[in-house]
Amino acid sequence: MRFLGLFLAIKLFAVGIVSVDKNIAKIDGDIEKGVSGVVVCPYNGNSIIAANAVSLGDGKVKLSNYDYLKNRAFALPIVPVTQKCEAVFKRNYDRILILAPTQKLYLKLKEKYKENIVVPVDNFALFFEKDLTKKDILNFAKIMNVGRIIVAKKYLYEVDANSLQVVSKKEYLGSDKSEFFTNYGIFKIDYKKLIKGVNG
Repeated sequence: MRFLGLFLAIKLFAVGIVSVDKNIAKIDGDIEKGVSGVVVCPYNGNSIIAANAVSLGDGKVKLSNYDYLKNRAFALPIVPVTQKCEAVFKRNYDRILILAPTQKLYLKLKEKYKENIVVPVDNFALFFEKDLTKKDILNFAKIMNVGRIIVAKKYLYEVDANSLQVVSKKEYLGSDKSEFFTNYGIFKIDYKKLIKGVNG
């Protein structure tokens, strides 16, 4: 495992691919379960992103198609994931979205995470019309390059914005409200349905 860089105190982890069996790959490191990343492979003397990756824990990752770079003008090359590739995790983890039930708690968390780039929650509120879906969250994260979602509920959860899985459960907050504050009003959100691991 090696550090690719340090961005606002967030380490970007790169690990080698040991073996691949269909859509499951073994890596030469252990990344927290739920953390997402990409697989970078050599291609014509350069590097190309070949797949998305989500850590399953215990040195394994699940692979899926990388569809961030869609181009209708020409077909993008398909590069198989092999032992020559490496998986890079925690991309954009320095860019966060904070979902808190009150303005007071939102501002408190904004201060707590001040070394990160906080994407305004108002932008998120304008992104959907009625019932929020997983697709809405994923699309917003993709467009705004959000790496983590900070959810304030019964506990403080850090959620990977691409896998929508809890990667960290921190201090007790005691809130039982499934809603989040914006300057446009309070929005309801079904955390249990949308984010795996937020259950209280």
